[in-house]
Amino acid sequence: MQGDFFYQRLGLRVKTIRKMKDMSQEDLSAHAQIDRTYLARIERGRANPSLRILHKLARAMKMPLSVVFWGV
Repeated sequence: MQGDFFYQRLGLRVKTIRKMKDMSQEDLSAHAQIDRTYLARIERGRANPSLRILHKLARAMKMPLSVVFWGV
């Protein structure tokens, strides 16, 4: 149960940063080279992304990976 809460907060953080960067899910998934539906699952807290995937997302949003974890 606690893990689900963590993934929901992490997904919300990714979504918030993506929107701050004025990126669509299609834009971010293309830049990070991941499937858009996988990104949607991450943002909804329904996926357990690896550190590698989170790093790809952070790089695509031009942010340090540590920023993605702030407040999570």
